[in-house]
Amino acid sequence: MIRYLIAPILLLAASKAFTQSISRSPLSTGYSYQPTSDIDDGSELSTQSFYVRAGLPLLREPGKFIAFTTRYEWTGYDFDGVTPGSFGALDPWEEVHALKFGLPVFWDLNDDWTLFALPSLRLNFEDGADIGASLTGSLLAGATYQFSDSLSIGPGFGVRTQLEDSTSAFPIVLLDWQLSENLQLTTRPSGSFISGPGVTMNWQLSDSWRATFGATYENTRFRLSDSNQVASEGIGEYSSVPLYAAFTFQPTPNFHVGVFGGVRFANEIQLENSGGRTILREDADPAPFFGLNLSLHF
Repeated sequence: MIRYLIAPILLLAASKAFTQSISRSPLSTGYSYQPTSDIDDGSELSTQSFYVRAGLPLLREPGKFIAFTTRYEWTGYDFDGVTPGSFGALDPWEEVHALKFGLPVFWDLNDDWTLFALPSLRLNFEDGADIGASLTGSLLAGATYQFSDSLSIGPGFGVRTQLEDSTSAFPIVLLDWQLSENLQLTTRPSGSFISGPGVTMNWQLSDSWRATFGATYENTRFRLSDSNQVASEGIGEYSSVPLYAAFTFQPTPNFHVGVFGGVRFANEIQLENSGGRTILREDADPAPFFGLNLSLHF
């Protein structure tokens, strides 16, 4: 249910600050661990994930910017439980891979208006699944108006195809607001420790330290393998709303190291057959998580 409530108000920023972060060709990697939490059917679930992300500018001129970005993420799921028919007893999947390719475009129409577009392709699949049957695509686009040196905001829209589900379309809000010299409110995606649309508050504590507080929406929908014993070539899905805090240390201008932690709320787990019909759906308790990430800019 939570995805239907949040999807229409997805947030993403098309800001000059985000453009600058990609234009420096970032390479980042990180690890996250979610300890055991309870599922409503009496099962338990823990996860761990690893990601690596890179960006390559293709066009970098005043007021014009195009880049190629890619992100790979591996997530391991550990179900436990003995109740017949539960997620723990079925143990429906273990290792899931996610590969995303994006082509962000920023184009200044004049001193005030900036156009933004992000077409992307995604592959989400269980280990051993048919990769060709795991492909989805999306487009996010919009425009921002620079009201002042500290505030840009504007409307946008998104369209996304989904595995064994109908294409979704939704409005988005584009925001980047420098509240003070050290405080920023943005809907710009971090592209690092937390993926998915959301809102973030950045607090520059010093030249070397930054604190980040945020809330986002995560949804992973992936193809299961043809050898899956529960739902051959079916669909697995895990969604949540993470609230988190992060602290980033920048010992040099080109290197960042950060630690983060938070709690995932509104956790939902779903298993579908190859036609998209629900086999099992359950809620899960709030789950803590924590991890670290490294970022290199050049």
